[in-house]
Amino acid sequence: KFRALLYQIEQSGLEGKSWHGKSENLMASVWGYANFIKMVDPKKGDEYMLKVKALLEKYPIGNLGVTTNEFREKSAQGEQPLETQKENTEEEHSFVDNILNMLRK
Repeated sequence: KFRALLYQIEQSGLEGKSWHGKSENLMASVWGYANFIKMVDPKKGDEYMLKVKALLEKYPIGNLGVTTNEFREKSAQGEQPLETQKENTEEEHSFVDNILNMLRK
């Protein structure tokens, strides 16, 4: 499946492609999975990394929203470092608490 995805991206671009059902930050996911393969099987991983690096020249990952320094500064101050992560609201806590309470009975 991964090899097929790389081939499809190479042939027709990112439009309409997804990896494990997600299309947001597709190239970041492809890069991460190629690194995983390299960790598990270095020889096969090297082959995939060459293909992925070639695709990254055409479709760069870019900034995924926050730099390492920003992330560390926000984390050190006790703030949410990424906008995609949010704290649970009281309403969400209540819903979870209600479910847990029902399961405990």
